[in-house]
Amino acid sequence: MKHSKKSILTLRPSSVSPEDFFLLLSFVSKKSKEYLIAHPEHLFSEMIHRKLAALVQRRKNHEPIAFITGQKEFYGFNFSVNSTTLIPRPETELIVESVLENISHQIIPSSYQTEKKFLTLIDIGTGSGNILLALLKTLEKKMPLLSLSCFGLDISSGAITLARKNARALQLHTPVRFLQSDLLQSLPAQTIEQSTHLYILANLPYLSEKIYEKCPPDVKNYEPFSALVSDTRGCAHIERLLQKIASFHSASPHLSWDIWLEISPEQKTFLTKKIRDILPTARFEFQKDLAKKYRFIHIAI
Repeated sequence: MKHSKKSILTLRPSSVSPEDFFLLLSFVSKKSKEYLIAHPEHLFSEMIHRKLAALVQRRKNHEPIAFITGQKEFYGFNFSVNSTTLIPRPETELIVESVLENISHQIIPSSYQTEKKFLTLIDIGTGSGNILLALLKTLEKKMPLLSLSCFGLDISSGAITLARKNARALQLHTPVRFLQSDLLQSLPAQTIEQSTHLYILANLPYLSEKIYEKCPPDVKNYEPFSALVSDTRGCAHIERLLQKIASFHSASPHLSWDIWLEISPEQKTFLTKKIRDILPTARFEFQKDLAKKYRFIHIAI
């Protein structure tokens, strides 16, 4: 029995966007999205058609493409994702850019080429590990003489398992310890005591319940509530972290801290007051995302 084949134009449904369609077809056919767009005449088997139809139905039910395919690109690297963590967002790449710029200008002296430098990187709420791992992969290429002590912390055991998987896939030279932890709770005490410069990256839950209720079904029905929503206008987790850092800094005032937090734009005024109350000697600036909304805070102590 001869099986009929169908072209891309025949396969394409009107119920999903062209972008989503080509991502799904690329996933099931193992052909690049660029190839598929350039070759609309390409014929696909009935098996491909059936697999694609099943994935299209999942997308029609608002399941995120990243969860359907199990992968998401972030900062040029491919990461495995699943429903235990948030899906990496393009705007979060700006944290990686900001940290790289800071290290390049503040840490690397003219003697860098002949002298090793030691940094401690701690990613809190690491999720899939995308921020820390993308940063490390880039640092290994651009600044190979850096000596790094690296930790990824998350309260979710599922997130820790996923982050370790992504670290193995990226074949990093730098060891990373992923620890199940509520904020900094499980971090070994000597990590901070023996450091001279700490970089904290934190993409914590920061949505208020009011804003969460306005999120699309793709988010509300599939991504973990606990990784999205925080009490106190969405700032409870951030406030707890700032208090913990203040305690560490009081015990070890010689230690330099650079901290990056992702926030919701409407929290700027509230968090300005909190930072001044909790870390009165800190310098800080709010940074905008590509949509020109305040999305990050960089705090230096």
